[in-house]
Amino acid sequence: MASTQATREVFINSTIQVARKYGFHGVDLVWVFPKDAAEMSNLALLYKEWRKALNNEPRVTGKPRLLLTSAVYYASKFTFYGGPRSYPAGAISKYLDWANPMCYDYHGSWENFIGMNTALDDSNSNISTRYGIGSWIEAGVPPKKLVVGLPLYGRTLTLKDSKVNGIGAPALGVGSWDGVLVYHQIVHFNKRTNDGVRSVNVKVRCEVVGLGRILLLGSGPVQ
Repeated sequence: MASTQATREVFINSTIQVARKYGFHGVDLVWVFPKDAAEMSNLALLYKEWRKALNNEPRVTGKPRLLLTSAVYYASKFTFYGGPRSYPAGAISKYLDWANPMCYDYHGSWENFIGMNTALDDSNSNISTRYGIGSWIEAGVPPKKLVVGLPLYGRTLTLKDSKVNGIGAPALGVGSWDGVLVYHQIVHFNKRTNDGVRSVNVKVRCEVVGLGRILLLGSGPVQ
């Protein structure tokens, strides 16, 4: 879709039509994730042409301008598909109303060890929200254009050994509840098993339970 001007135009026009038809306040792009420098360049062009179309549309319709936002990786630079790449921070700053860094799914059942679903800090790696948001600011995106995406769900994994249950402990894959608990399930679970819950870090929160299962929660206690 983003590889040519013609296909970008068709896509952009269709998003505006849908947004107006259903009374949306704007459009939000989730591209997970541009795989190389060429796709990052096309992403920048898409943002630019989208912004131009959104600015022009109210002159014809007389309606308020639609917002343009985009969900992005938690950090401005990352390595997927075997190579490093960087988001077009300049285009994001210039053309988006704001960006939504996805500060979650840092670790999960795709790994063979226990890690945080989300984490404010991680002294052992750059997989943390503090690092990610800092990288966006360092790349030139104003803080006022960054909206941190936080998870309202927890992840479960099966421990290899229920007696070894800290961060970094060996895991065998998806745990109970198909690997994910949504917020209301976490609240209910905490009410039933509060005695078996322990916090392992003051800046991030991990709740460990028996039966060889572990819950990975977002950040801070459930209120």
